[in-house]
Amino acid sequence: MTSPASSEDDFQTAQPPAIAKVAGGVALGAGALAVLVLAQTVTGFWVRSDFKIGLVVLAALGVADAVFGLALMRARAWAAIASAAGCAALFLGASIWLFVSLRSGLVSLFALGAPPLAFVAAVLAAIGVAPCRRASAARARLAAQGLDMGT
Repeated sequence: MTSPASSEDDFQTAQPPAIAKVAGGVALGAGALAVLVLAQTVTGFWVRSDFKIGLVVLAALGVADAVFGLALMRARAWAAIASAAGCAALFLGASIWLFVSLRSGLVSLFALGAPPLAFVAAVLAAIGVAPCRRASAARARLAAQGLDMGT
């Protein structure tokens, strides 16, 4: 049986750390920005069909990163790992799209902002993996004692 002091420590550790909240918010923003790149480009410009496929893939990565970001805000360890990987993929995809669009003469503020935001989100999510693992482990210990925090 665990002592009350360790249960109190687990309550504190189980709370989502600030890095998880910030990283999740930035990942959510990066995902939303990727979807806005698709919306702005398709509604405002004529795009070849093969480039539209790339835009749809970029938007799908954005939606996935937004979902991962929401889970990361709740300090889920799996979400921190998935968000770091997803935002890194979004950074690569958004950078490629930015290069292709600028080369074609298309200047989009959303497309200019997506790569740096995705990069920052990937870095913050990677930093948040360890704190999220500690929070998940503390929640598991509390759940084993019959205490569900509902987070």
